[in-house]
Amino acid sequence: MSLYTLGIDPGKTGYVVAIDGDGAVSWSRPMPDTPQGLAVLLRDHVEARVIVERQFAMPGQGLTSTLTIGIGYGIILGVCAALDIGVELVRAQDWQRAMLRGEGKAKGADLKRQYVAVAERMWPTISFRGPKGGAQDGKAAAALIAEYGRRLTPTRD
Repeated sequence: MSLYTLGIDPGKTGYVVAIDGDGAVSWSRPMPDTPQGLAVLLRDHVEARVIVERQFAMPGQGLTSTLTIGIGYGIILGVCAALDIGVELVRAQDWQRAMLRGEGKAKGADLKRQYVAVAERMWPTISFRGPKGGAQDGKAAAALIAEYGRRLTPTRD
């Protein structure tokens, strides 16, 4: 069984992406809609290193949005705990600084476009576009989070 690093972007368009030890994308899935769906997805990967983007409330963010993010984040942490999968949390600023080095400053939609552009350069055989050609920024972010974890955290024995 190959040891993967899983990157999880918990956002609205979140994804789970698995990177193998050589840095190749092995598989990717949209974030499941239910805790049970996430458990089914992760239960065959309990030996994987799991890197999750740390979530927190932001000033000016609406209450509904904050609650939705908090619930999704809690589900990820709870499912991982129930499956006895260790989780490493990473701040968005940390993985972005490392993985978007040299890309220039960007915010909002421009930042998401950077995720996709960098991911497409790193993994040219993987599609980071939807069926109509739209950017899948959650998939790109999850892949970059996984690669950040693969590169910058010590391996488990």
